[in-house]
Amino acid sequence: MPVDPSMEFGGYVEPPSHLDLTSKKNAPIGRPPELRTIPDYDYSLFRYSKVSLPALLLIITSAAVLLGLSFWQGPFGYKRGVNGLQDGTPLDFHLENIDRDYEAGMKKTLRSLRCANFVMGAVPLIICIFALRAQLAPMALKGILLFCAFIFFCLGVCSAVSFALGVDQAQKLKDCPDLTFPTIHFSPNDGYSYSKDSLMKICWRREQISTATATADICESVTAFVLVLLLIYTTMESNWAYGPGDVPVEKDHNKPRVMFPPPSPFTHIASTRRLYVWLAIVLLAAFVLIAFILTIIMHEMRIKPRQVNERNQVTFKSGWTIRQNRLRVALAGFAVGFSAILLLDMAGWRRRVIAYIFGMGLFWVSVGMFVLFAMDVNQVGKAGKISCPNGGPNFEIKCMQWAYFGTCFVDFALGFIILIFVLAEFLFRSASGWSTFYFYADSEWLRNHSLFVDQTDREAFDWKKFVLDSGKEYYYSPSLGISTRLPPRNYVEPEGAFVPAFQAPIAPYPLATPGVAPPYVV
Repeated sequence: MPVDPSMEFGGYVEPPSHLDLTSKKNAPIGRPPELRTIPDYDYSLFRYSKVSLPALLLIITSAAVLLGLSFWQGPFGYKRGVNGLQDGTPLDFHLENIDRDYEAGMKKTLRSLRCANFVMGAVPLIICIFALRAQLAPMALKGILLFCAFIFFCLGVCSAVSFALGVDQAQKLKDCPDLTFPTIHFSPNDGYSYSKDSLMKICWRREQISTATATADICESVTAFVLVLLLIYTTMESNWAYGPGDVPVEKDHNKPRVMFPPPSPFTHIASTRRLYVWLAIVLLAAFVLIAFILTIIMHEMRIKPRQVNERNQVTFKSGWTIRQNRLRVALAGFAVGFSAILLLDMAGWRRRVIAYIFGMGLFWVSVGMFVLFAMDVNQVGKAGKISCPNGGPNFEIKCMQWAYFGTCFVDFALGFIILIFVLAEFLFRSASGWSTFYFYADSEWLRNHSLFVDQTDREAFDWKKFVLDSGKEYYYSPSLGISTRLPPRNYVEPEGAFVPAFQAPIAPYPLATPGVAPPYVV
């Protein structure tokens, strides 16, 4: 449903693109006094940028990932050790002597391929979403979208390969209990000696999870190929170029090639194509995330060595210290909360005080994330100097830290994303915000300079009817900057409304007859 322009920015609307008043280089010299900048009409309102929505969603997603890592690697659910609830050490034990190429019954190469699929899906999705929301210049946008389409094609191929490998190994996934050492037994100890044959007796089959992961792989592959076709088609057809009222037009360096390009009766087709692209992006993001989460779950089903003493008390626990993990959970929670409040403010209030308060809160969260990143890197470095324990004569233990390296990376990435968002949204845009011009929604000057056409299929909430001196009627929308002779399809005649008589909108070329605009071929 189109938004009533009087409900946004205190009754002001953005000038239509054909007036070319949206740049600092095009100051409205000689324009009427009813043209205002943001601080002139209501300084309490805050105008968010086009990329603020995906930026806040990215912050929330990154913080949610960090929360998941914290609960996965943190002290939550620890078994009591020799010193009670003990801190963890960022070091994991892995078995190495039996089936080096397998993990929980599945090949490690399949796990690595699925992790690569996650990277090939997540990175271009983020780039694509930000490029579309920013509405870049046509040539830059076309290059970025075509590059993302190529990465999505590679993702589709790799996801199809992982699906084929996953189906072949769907019956081999097993969930195994922990292995304790130096006294070698499984927990609970069932009397079996640790060997390759004993795995069939002490592990549980989990083909449901492996089947679900393979299903996510094929859905990811199909969606990636569909998105490739949609991106290429819409990019080559110039459906991402915008004109008056968000009508797609041919553009060159952010300017229409034809002065005052008229909206076409069939422009809704391009909008529908863009909608299909956004739906494919959302579906692909969902399948990429689901496949990666299931991959992590299958990784956790492996046999995990656990070092205990003669009383079966844990003497070494993998994970983070309690202090750092609590700090990580608190900072990630603040990032989610502050970003959610800014999203609510963006959707409804748009208040400058709210934006500044929680923007400052996000800034201090980013500072805390960088401090936490330094603490985590320091602890990981110390843990890397620890010698791996001897598991005994029957098996070998290898120490690994890649999961904790990933947590350190997310620490830094979340702090960096928040810092860039705060600087770009609240500092760098402050200089250009003074040159963003707005009109009163009922501006007569804006209406007289609207784009006059015979008819349009563009929907708006603010269609109003006016009458010329000759008695002819026309319909005008401030939010679209369009005047049309024929009634718009969603125009509703107000009951008992007074229809004022004003002059006709100024056409893009001299009128043949005074007071009557020439017909426009649409």
